[in-house]
Amino acid sequence: MATMLAGNNRPESLRPAMEQIPDKPSDAICNRSDWLRSFKRFRVAALIGMMLLCAINPSLMVLAKPSTPLKSASTRVQKNSANVQKKAPSPVVGKATLATPAKAAPRASKGEYALGTPEFLWRVSNEIGTVYLIGTLHMVKGDFFPLPREMEKAFEHSQYLVLEIDLTKTDPARLQKLLTEKGKYEVGSGDTLTKHISEETQKALAAYLSKLGLSITIFDGQKPWLVALLVAKMELQKLGFQPELGIDQHFLQLARAREKKVIGLETEDFQLGLLAGFEDDLQDEMLRLNLLEVKDLKTIADEMMQKWRAGDVSGMDGILTKDVKKYPELLPVQEKMLYERNVDMEAKIEKMVQSGDTYFIAVGSGHMVGDRGIIALLTKNGFKVEQIKAGMSLPIPSKHTAAIKPESKPSGSEEAPAPERGKEPTLVSP
Repeated sequence: MATMLAGNNRPESLRPAMEQIPDKPSDAICNRSDWLRSFKRFRVAALIGMMLLCAINPSLMVLAKPSTPLKSASTRVQKNSANVQKKAPSPVVGKATLATPAKAAPRASKGEYALGTPEFLWRVSNEIGTVYLIGTLHMVKGDFFPLPREMEKAFEHSQYLVLEIDLTKTDPARLQKLLTEKGKYEVGSGDTLTKHISEETQKALAAYLSKLGLSITIFDGQKPWLVALLVAKMELQKLGFQPELGIDQHFLQLARAREKKVIGLETEDFQLGLLAGFEDDLQDEMLRLNLLEVKDLKTIADEMMQKWRAGDVSGMDGILTKDVKKYPELLPVQEKMLYERNVDMEAKIEKMVQSGDTYFIAVGSGHMVGDRGIIALLTKNGFKVEQIKAGMSLPIPSKHTAAIKPESKPSGSEEAPAPERGKEPTLVSP
């Protein structure tokens, strides 16, 4: 974005309908040499794990109909891990309690944090409007739920749910076609995975798959970036992490139950374009190093869970930036994966505050933290930003009190008249 306007100087002329704004995948492609220098010394397990947990929505692959090789690999992984752990319990939708996790923040009683415990939830406001901003984890375990009471209350107090991608508008057939175009080689072209990866990467992949009783041929039609993502996703699933249990998925279910409008900040085209934009040698490095260091994924994921539960913003930032501090050449990676997207998201969030309506905005935690995160950008641009803590009061905006839809209608009650809704802003891509 060329110019960043202060919060109180945003244009007030807003059209009635909120539309998803197509982003430019081509802009997300990093300079080839920058990426190559980065990956040669990068713990790629951290990068891939970060993308799936708090930067790139893995639900894209849940919605798409899996091809035979992917289904075969996924099924085999589930069978191999079945004897290691029990299936994670489903989250309790709509409840405002928090199951006791290992090393969780202290709690006063069941379902409540000790008073004053910070959460990954912020209230952003100015004299016109208020929005709630939650940093999510896209894949979690079943015992991660239910969520803190304040998060559930903030959602209930909001008129709209905003996600990185509006999955309610996703057409699985179109998404499958998009994945085929960006993640697979053209059928009949003679192109295969092994023609685009080094001998070293082939050996690492073959060794990894052999432990699962699989052959490298199951990925013949897949591009390296997609295989790298699938390997990380399968490893996370073996640990009990499921995209169906992501925090954003939890609130999407609630939005459907409450008939709240869902809005997307980005599109599936953009996120897949971001991943598919690497040249062959970069994709090769991405896959090879991910295979070699996938053992680090459990440590990284567990650390992120602990930091999130404790509301430890600086700790989460430390996980995401420690390699950049050690190897400055990694900055181009962070620029494209986080910082440039943060600027675009923040500009759209500003318009939501200026609309006067109340939005509940759920995006990956990686976008919230650091001095170039969305929270820092909003603060810099003149908005009042407050991190919510356990026990804080979340008053219902007076103009929207009647707009909150109850879970069920009491017997014999009369239907309340529909409230006048505020105009929804049209997001303009910066």
